[in-house]
Amino acid sequence: FVLILTTSLVFSVLINQTVHAETKTWKSSDGNWSNDSNWFPFGIPGLADDVIVNPYGGVDTVLRFDSFTGVQFANSLVVNSDTINTIIFEQTGGSLVILNEEKIGFGFKGNGSYTLSDGANTAGSLILGSGWESNGSFTQNGGVNRIKGRLVLGEGPGSTGKYVLNSGSLWVDSESIGIPGDRYMAGGSGIFTQNGGTHTVGRELIINGTYNLSGGDLLTESERIGDGRDYSNGDFVQSGGTHTVTTDLVIGAGSYFGGYSRYILEAGS
Repeated sequence: FVLILTTSLVFSVLINQTVHAETKTWKSSDGNWSNDSNWFPFGIPGLADDVIVNPYGGVDTVLRFDSFTGVQFANSLVVNSDTINTIIFEQTGGSLVILNEEKIGFGFKGNGSYTLSDGANTAGSLILGSGWESNGSFTQNGGVNRIKGRLVLGEGPGSTGKYVLNSGSLWVDSESIGIPGDRYMAGGSGIFTQNGGTHTVGRELIINGTYNLSGGDLLTESERIGDGRDYSNGDFVQSGGTHTVTTDLVIGAGSYFGGYSRYILEAGS
């Protein structure tokens, strides 16, 4: 009876939030996620809401998420600035759960950044630089970042995605660092810098950009440095740390035009 009642209550909450799904827009130059008045329409986002975080009031803007924020949910999250002002999502504690996509840097020449120092970020997918000439960065100084689907660095033409892992734990299902272009259109560039922490890729890591490993642990099921498409360029530079591949590592997969791939092992294991 208790199980049935609990399940019914959960579904009632989900149905209620789905009916009232909204797009929530950030409206503070420096504030905490948990403050109702920092959102338009009024009220913190719910499970079914799409969240858009832009600079507010014509100034550089910070959205803060900490241990007092607790556990928060949303359907999707976009952190982006299309002006000269910066936007930073700063998490120092608590737990944020995004059911679907997180996009940092979006649209035409959009820019955004996310810093995780403690706590947990969970998302269906994470895309850094999702748009034409957009730029997205994610810096992890601690905590746990769990991406249930894909992590993409530099998804759009001329875009750039950067991930810096200094400490903490990053787990993704699959990962693409850079997307090759072709003779008609530029690709997206990606740079992953791991100075420490633990980085686990459940399936495949594809590098059409640069991976710098100087410390910490990288564990993947399989890897492709340069995925075989024309103009696919991949660099893996290891100056420290431990790198483990459980099945296969392919360096260069037969690209014919403008492609190269390298693994440079200077130190580490």
